[in-house]
Amino acid sequence: MSLVLDGSNGTTGNLANGDLQVNGVTVGKGGGTISTNTTVGNGALPDNTSGNHNSGFGYTALRYNTTATDNTAIGYAAQQQTSTGGNNTSVGSQALVTNTTGGNNVALGASALY
Repeated sequence: MSLVLDGSNGTTGNLANGDLQVNGVTVGKGGGTISTNTTVGNGALPDNTSGNHNSGFGYTALRYNTTATDNTAIGYAAQQQTSTGGNNTSVGSQALVTNTTGGNNVALGASALY
């Protein structure tokens, strides 16, 4: 198996900045290319500037995160609006979706702590 990064098979990427896009799904470190962040999903963690220790898995997970740290978001739009709130864990579709600055939250299940 080989990996072609010329777009001919739907795969593009810039391995120098740490992110790879495969058929519209981003895999990498997200915005800011912080080495302690992990993202998998279209639109996951794109606006991050300095937040670290974040993990976003799912379409638009941690979408608006900029400086928040120590967040884990798993699911469609999980913690989508979180920008500066840290130490949050959300698992489920739209879990903690409207949180912006709140910290130390745990949301489990679809729309939990919406």
